Amino acid sequence: MKDIFIETMYNMQFEMQVLTTLMTYPKAWDSVSSKIHEDLFYSVEHQNVFNAIRSLKTEDNPSDLLFTHDWLVSNKIYDEEKSNEILFRISNAAASITIIDATVAKLTDLSSKRRARRIMRDADDLILNNPKADASDVINQVAGDLLKAGLPSAAKQSVH
Repeated sequence: MKDIFIETMYNMQFEMQVLTTLMTYPKAWDSVSSKIHEDLFYSVEHQNVFNAIRSLKTEDNPSDLLFTHDWLVSNKIYDEEKSNEILFRISNAAASITIIDATVAKLTDLSSKRRARRIMRDADDLILNNPKADASDVINQVAGDLLKAGLPSAAKQSVH
């Protein structure tokens, strides 16, 4: 069953724009490296490309399109054809170093919403699968999970 809430909690264009910018502008990594992580990307393909870029940057290697492609193939993430297909699709997004901070902030917000939704779905499952569950215990568990996920405002709302 499709989760309509999850479908509205990602933006492939933003994901591709960030990845293209990171591959096009070497200095972009310095601007966002402390704010960006794999879970910001909804697409597994985008997560893999991000991991390639991050690994290349960590090793002080260039992370342009060719090096990223080589990393994906040499680490057996994708074969030549699939890597080319994915990177071609991603590289068609407009790169913009001037708005990368704002784009990463938007991806962070979307990622937080997805985490909160997963926690709430887990709470729904707990209630449905355990009819004798104490509602206040479930609420406290949800609040604790939201805090652990770095979502303090959502945790506060779940208790009230």
